[in-house]
Amino acid sequence: MPAWGAATTVLVAAVAVRNRRLLGGSGPDGTLRPALTAAVLLVVQVLLGAVTVWLELPPISVVLHLGVAMALLAALLVTGLRTGCARQATSLARGSITSAAGLALAVILLGGLTANLGAGPSCQGFPLCNGQIWPSSGGSGLPHVHWMHRLLAYALFLHLIGVSIGLRKRTVPDRLRTVVWTALGITIAQVIVAAAMVLSYLPPVWRGVHVAVGTAVWVALVYAVWLVSAKGERVVA
Repeated sequence: MPAWGAATTVLVAAVAVRNRRLLGGSGPDGTLRPALTAAVLLVVQVLLGAVTVWLELPPISVVLHLGVAMALLAALLVTGLRTGCARQATSLARGSITSAAGLALAVILLGGLTANLGAGPSCQGFPLCNGQIWPSSGGSGLPHVHWMHRLLAYALFLHLIGVSIGLRKRTVPDRLRTVVWTALGITIAQVIVAAAMVLSYLPPVWRGVHVAVGTAVWVALVYAVWLVSAKGERVVA
């Protein structure tokens, strides 16, 4: 993790501890818990990063490092949201939105595994893999790893379409509907980026954009999960 990221996490945790008595900061909907969670995840991330480098970057360790980074990002996001955003209690679509976030995390982690195993070039063409619905293993199994990443991404895309359409038929807060549709829009952009990346034979620039847009999908869905997890309306002065 860059030094600025570590400094931000430590600063957020310090401010949350200092203000724990303000605005119910130490309560179940306060900033203290997610901020301290972020601080703990930062320590885990640093230690895991050291182990990963010491072991000479084995794919599993790199993927675990990526997973902790996504959890840390989520904790920081929730801390920020709790400092000033009021949310209206709603349990509608909680299960489908939470499952979308879980699916997005699985796609990200499997994408990290695909990249670190060098499985990217093993699955050419779009939307199929080497022109097949189920590619041959090629003896290494790498095409299957890449293809599973794509299948989960397709599943997330279709799932978000269903959730977005379903929210149009329900009485839910406008902000929730906007966030979910935004997540769908970013996912559509991600599909386009992925297609361009694969069809242009995985240039570094497109790979970087692919990672960035995937992270944006994760951020949007964490925001949506936060909105549907409210137990009551919190009014912020």
